[in-house]
This record gives sequence, C-alpha cells and structure tokens, in this order.
Amino acid sequence: MLSSSLVAVIPNGERSYSCATVLAGLVVGAAATDFFTVTGKDGFIQRIQRVIITGVATAAQIAMIAGIKRSTANTAGTATSLIPVLRDATGGPPQAAAPGQAPTGLNTYLPSTALVQAYTVPPTVGTATPPQGGTLFNRPLSLATVSATVVAGAELFLDFTTDGNLALPTLRGSGDVFALNFNGATIAGATVNVSISFTETAAQPGALA
Repeated sequence: MLSSSLVAVIPNGERSYSCATVLAGLVVGAAATDFFTVTGKDGFIQRIQRVIITGVATAAQIAMIAGIKRSTANTAGTATSLIPVLRDATGGPPQAAAPGQAPTGLNTYLPSTALVQAYTVPPTVGTATPPQGGTLFNRPLSLATVSATVVAGAELFLDFTTDGNLALPTLRGSGDVFALNFNGATIAGATVNVSISFTETAAQPGALA
C-alpha cells in the first residue's frame, strides 16, 4: 500500500530520508485524528524538513490539518509502516576508524531508526501538552472531488527549513512523535497522499545539538 525513499549526506554528518504514500493514496478512517506520524528512536535525533499533502474526497471541500508534536507515543489503531530508503545509495559519512587512523570507507546503507506510520483506523493518541508537546500549526487542505484517474487536490506544502532561525520540529527519543491530524473529522471518501522528508543523526551524550 505504501512506499518510501532514502539517505543523502549533508555537511554536518546528518543523513536525510524521505517517505511517501503510493499514488493510490491513504484511505483515511472515520473520526480521523493522527493519520500520519513519525516517531523517534532513543539515541537518535530526527528533524522534520518538509511535508507535502494532497487529497480528494467524495465532495470537494476544505479540511483542516493540524501538525502536532507529541511527548508520548501513540498506541493501538491500524497502521502501515513505511521503510525509509536512501536518497543517495552511493555513500555516506566515513565509517569509524581506530584512533590515529583515517576513515577507511563509506557507509553505503544506514537505515533510518524512525518509525513512520500511516493510519486507516485512528490510534489512541499520545500526550500533546505544552511545552514538550502541542499543536505546531493548523493549515487548510483543499480536497478535490474524487475522479477515476486523479488522486490529487491542491498541494499543501510545508517547508520548515524556511522558518528563519526557528528550530525544526525535532524528535529526540521513542516518546517523541510528529503527527498530521484531521482534528477528529469524518470526511466521506477522504484519500490523501503524504510525502515527508527528515534528517537523522546519532545523539551525542550530554549534547543538545
């Protein structure tokens, strides 16, 4: 049902990943809360870079999408996991070397540790209480009328890298979740396509970077 994408090297040693639902899209369940999530992993840091959402419904309409940062993970629900794949499969930051020796090669495949999920039945959502969690944004998504050949409404494009000096939405452990949420709405025939890009790096003990 779903597909994914992979790793590019950036100067500070982070790796970048992307995931996307397939062209047929994700059928959103009734009373939809979180329908697409990225959950962190202890010992690693993920930073959300960009999100693209399009969709259709039985009747054309505007639906509100909330971006939520959770400080405890979701449970239950029915979800499909996406496996992030390398954007650049030819190399990565140098492998570790013995003290005093130069790195000897490149990591050609380092999978993401993040859990990326798309829900058809809403989960029991985790905590979203400020300041550790809460709603990051509410944005309108234009849902087009379903046709036999098109699964696309107007594109909702979120680029967090253009927010000046503001920190990117950041996950620092298995309790941290970035979620896209339909605010409990039931939208007849709702099918969405979601693409997301994020970076990942190993956490340094004692560091906040």
